[in-house]
Amino acid sequence: LAAPLITTQLPKQEETVSGKDVTFRVVVRGSPRPDAQWFFNDTPVAPENVSFDEEKSEYQLLLKDPTVTTSEGSYRVVFKNELGETESAPCVLTILEPVKLTKVAPTTDIVDLKVGEPFEFSVDADGKEAPKVQLTKDGKEVKFTSVEGIRHVYSVPEVKPEHQGVYKVTAKNKTSAEETNVTLHVTGNLLLIF
Repeated sequence: LAAPLITTQLPKQEETVSGKDVTFRVVVRGSPRPDAQWFFNDTPVAPENVSFDEEKSEYQLLLKDPTVTTSEGSYRVVFKNELGETESAPCVLTILEPVKLTKVAPTTDIVDLKVGEPFEFSVDADGKEAPKVQLTKDGKEVKFTSVEGIRHVYSVPEVKPEHQGVYKVTAKNKTSAEETNVTLHVTGNLLLIF
């Protein structure tokens, strides 16, 4: 007979992608076999996703289809039998989300402007971790005019022929990468000379 003793702890930190199942495992010795109660942010976890692997003395908690709102936080487990109880170290679960890149303007992929007209290319780039966002024109990096939160804007008040080209935004985080582009054509104003 023995009080519960944890031989394999939870990791201190764990990360998964939104929607991708994750399993926590703790190996415990003890006789009689300890009962396990899992906690998520100090709230007891319902038993339906809890299992025990007899062969390995491994207690498991399965999180199905985790999201930031439902599953991100701290997990721990308490083991009890009539000889005593013990608690695991907590594990902090971080849920990552793929990049979501939305083109705000222009609404088309090809823009025809005359010299002197304004041009704006703006996108919303979201994700967790926050994506690294890069703008290039014909393959060369260009700085955004403004970045506020997830909104990234490149604007030219009056286009010139040298602004013509293919503008591409790439947004990348640990989970995924997205891109979107706009082709700008600039035509000159014809000056009629008499």
